[in-house]
Amino acid sequence: GPGAARAALPAALAPVPRREVAARMLRNLKAIHVQAGDWARALRAADGLVALSPEAPAEQRDRGAIYERLEAWRAAFEDYRAYLERAPQAADGAAVRQRIAAIRTRATRLN
Repeated sequence: GPGAARAALPAALAPVPRREVAARMLRNLKAIHVQAGDWARALRAADGLVALSPEAPAEQRDRGAIYERLEAWRAAFEDYRAYLERAPQAADGAAVRQRIAAIRTRATRLN
């Protein structure tokens, strides 16, 4: 009822840490640029997210996917590998391992 809503209000109005605001903005920018296919700008947002959110390995996986779109095979390989190291039980682990297998040859051939 209204009492529960009133009790939840202070938490909803609590100040959000600047780091979280910045991460939210970067996630929104990344999504906009990915949707537009603007991979260079998406990469800049992803770089910021990886730096800002070291506790979120998925940001590294996402940056790996952007590197892959940019045909930066070595960088994509490294981000995917780091993601699997940091999140060995990830639900998408098999899919990420497939991406690694697909780019491994290119990554070793093209430095």
